[in-house]
Amino acid sequence: MKILFTSNLFPPKTQGGYELRLFYLVHELKKEHDCVVVTGESGGRSSSDEEGVRVHRVFPNQNPEKPTLFNHLTSIFKAQRETITFSEILDEEKPDHVVHFNLAGISPSILSVPQLFGIPQSLWVEDVWMKSIQSGKDSILHPWYQVHQESSEGKFAKIAPLIRPFLSKNRWIFKNLKLASQIHAANGLFVSHFQEWKNRNKSFNFDQKRVIQSGVPVSETTKSESSLHFHDPIRLICASALTPDRGFDVLFEALSLLTEKQRSRFKLTLAGKPPNEWGAEWWKNFREEHKNSSVWNRIEHVGWISSAEMQNLLSEQDVLIFPSTRGEGMPLIMQEAMLNGCLVISSGSGGAGELCSEAGLPIFPANCPAALKNMLLSLLSDLENATEKRTQLRDFARSHFDIRECAKTLVRYLARKD
Repeated sequence: MKILFTSNLFPPKTQGGYELRLFYLVHELKKEHDCVVVTGESGGRSSSDEEGVRVHRVFPNQNPEKPTLFNHLTSIFKAQRETITFSEILDEEKPDHVVHFNLAGISPSILSVPQLFGIPQSLWVEDVWMKSIQSGKDSILHPWYQVHQESSEGKFAKIAPLIRPFLSKNRWIFKNLKLASQIHAANGLFVSHFQEWKNRNKSFNFDQKRVIQSGVPVSETTKSESSLHFHDPIRLICASALTPDRGFDVLFEALSLLTEKQRSRFKLTLAGKPPNEWGAEWWKNFREEHKNSSVWNRIEHVGWISSAEMQNLLSEQDVLIFPSTRGEGMPLIMQEAMLNGCLVISSGSGGAGELCSEAGLPIFPANCPAALKNMLLSLLSDLENATEKRTQLRDFARSHFDIRECAKTLVRYLARKD
């Protein structure tokens, strides 16, 4: 089967949970299938073969801007260009199936293009990007669809006659084309019930909606290990993008609530960096506000590290702290931590709560530093039981998170005709 994946980001230069998932999935699938990825630009438009995978880096990476008339006009032309580019790639690659990952920052108009070619498509959803797509009178394809349809309603319909003569066209996308206002997909593949719930959108019509067990690579080399023991001081790790919704401020406050003696029992490694200007500004202000705190004495910030380095780092840690307050999908870092023998202490935000429930992990309320502090103190009081739990989590992860099984399940879903 030839499968074409779309994603606004794709490693190696930029990576987070969902794009790493796609990277792992594609490199497992390529053993038996032909895989193509269409993604954001990385130093300019390019198409190349990367480790046996055809990668088209063609979509401009742009952060959403405040709505203005100029921005709306710009988005019309941007959507037009992306739609035509995508149609040309589909015409060239001729895939058997298209699977969309995160399309944040990419025009939703591209979701209509596979329908024009008669190519089935599925949506793999790890984040709430679908929820941000407008529906109703301004339509899923707004504003590009409003320009192209023969008759329309909504505030942008009036500019259609002015824009149409200047829009580019090709064999598949032409000036007066009317695309479907409702997007049809063979499968909605959600990594958690939470994501399915949060991404319900009347602009999408799915033949099947499924919660798919997402996977990560499972190493064969460590399966002979029988037990795991805690270091002294206990090694904590927090690995995420540095933005206020990821909860580092919650963890920092929890550590500040400990006494100096209690805090000396822990050493925290912070892995990550601000992903954008908004995050950088928050991180700068946070460090300035807390610059005199003694909590920093227990923290080592290692910055952004690669996937391979992360696996090595996790294998040296005792506990992953996951304090996120956002609507998570199925956090890849939690799965990787379990596989590497870490205990996990989580806020249970979004799909993380489902993972905690399945693995038998306690959950502290999001945005509650006092509850997290108490969980850290409970850990100190019963390390023997926590050691046993680490082994159980590692075994649970090996039996539930294998990327090979995930890939097989995906292919089975894509191949079904009913």
